[in-house]
Amino acid sequence: MSAGKNGSTASPQATTTVTATVISESDLLATSDAALEVVEGEPVSNSTPAKGTFTLGEPYTLEDGSTLTIGAPTEITLGDIARQLVQGDYDTFYKFTVSYTNNSAEPWSPFNLSVQGTTGSTEAETVFDTKKGCDLVTTEILPGKTLEWSTCFGVKKADGLSLQWSILFGDRGWVDVELP
Repeated sequence: MSAGKNGSTASPQATTTVTATVISESDLLATSDAALEVVEGEPVSNSTPAKGTFTLGEPYTLEDGSTLTIGAPTEITLGDIARQLVQGDYDTFYKFTVSYTNNSAEPWSPFNLSVQGTTGSTEAETVFDTKKGCDLVTTEILPGKTLEWSTCFGVKKADGLSLQWSILFGDRGWVDVELP
């Protein structure tokens, strides 16, 4: 047995578990080094996702309390006119349902949200097809209300897809998408 700082003894099998408090970027700017607190006796979780990562189909709470959800991909076949407008050489097209619940005190515009993708080492093209529901959204979301819309991408399926989203001057996130 060994003696600790306070003269107590501990068996060789004794362990200490440490939990660290994670703070957001905005909190980091407003706090000092003393704000990082270590609490003994609570388990440390290595399964906590990195800031900005999110899971498709699960709400992500934004800094203002609003929530953003991007659903799992659905493979679609573009109509002839929409397919002719595609600039890249993509073999598959996917639609994602986006849902935004405005929990702020002011109306919120979907133009403040950018959803982009990469497939392999190239940009996944945002595609528009009114018949498939892949349109621009122009309606503001009133406080306390939710709006759903679709965003669609052209992808090289063998290269996979990563989605990135960002709110103008605010939150951002990303996810590697498991394609059907």
